[in-house]
Amino acid sequence: MGFKLQNLSRKSKLFVILCNDFLLGLVCWLVFGPPMATYIASEFKTGIFAILILQWESFIIPIVTAILYLYVSGFYKSLIKFFDSKDSILISLIGSLIFGGSWALLHVYQFLIISTSFLSIALLQGFLLAVIFYAFLNVSRDVAKYLLYPETNNMDAKHLVIYGAGVSGNELFQAILFGPL
Repeated sequence: MGFKLQNLSRKSKLFVILCNDFLLGLVCWLVFGPPMATYIASEFKTGIFAILILQWESFIIPIVTAILYLYVSGFYKSLIKFFDSKDSILISLIGSLIFGGSWALLHVYQFLIISTSFLSIALLQGFLLAVIFYAFLNVSRDVAKYLLYPETNNMDAKHLVIYGAGVSGNELFQAILFGPL
């Protein structure tokens, strides 16, 4: 499977990653958002898919907004092979906060009268969604990198560092290559 994914075109890989992020957002929203809370509060009488159908807008708008931000900001430009979660912390954090924050705003906007305690719970739940989505985004890429491009160690390899460029770097390389070690 990894070999098939490696040989996909760049657009196909982007589509797979976008679908992955959409599904990760859906899982976050289903489990940590209103569907699971409503499902538990109804004592498991209302089906999870019925809840999903009733509240689909509170998922679609935040996830599309977050993915659009991630796309425009260049989060999807780097290849999984060269992905480093340290390099994309700020971009994925802002995208995740857009997901959680826009969900919280939409959730609060549904009600005419808002109590202070409800507002704080909705904002906290939106922040929780953002944190979980952030973790899912970065962990999924780290796992994909590990599965698609496993690190291999060559036991016969020798460490080589060449300082400088041009003539001095070439002279050092020749000295190491042909000199006695």
